[in-house]
Amino acid sequence: MFGLVGNRAGVEFMAFYKLNAKFDNILDIMRNPKAKITIPEQADQTYAMVSAMLYLLWKGTDEKDEAARINGFFRICLELPSSFSSMAVVAAMQGNTKTPNPKFAEKLVKCPLFKDWKKKNVSTLNNKYSFKF
Repeated sequence: MFGLVGNRAGVEFMAFYKLNAKFDNILDIMRNPKAKITIPEQADQTYAMVSAMLYLLWKGTDEKDEAARINGFFRICLELPSSFSSMAVVAAMQGNTKTPNPKFAEKLVKCPLFKDWKKKNVSTLNNKYSFKF
């Protein structure tokens, strides 16, 4: 690997590869309501996990797949520390746009697990962001 891309890029790639190997398949966890959720202990790994969730969230193949992904997203968010969970939901409301989008926010709020998530995290959100949940 290092001979093909150089030492610096090789080191970065190997670090990413080792980090990625530690994760369970995020998409499988999001789609399977019985899948075990394991949250990484290190913040950089948790951030990478949240990034993967956000990348996969709005890529459903149909309404049923999208609903399963949203449900799985909240199942994982309920296990995350509040700061990461709040960051994930705020970012998810943007969907694939640069600013919060009512279309995506509405889909998240309609998920039955949103109420559980809100109850657990609303104080963090209201203290951190100018809008209120």
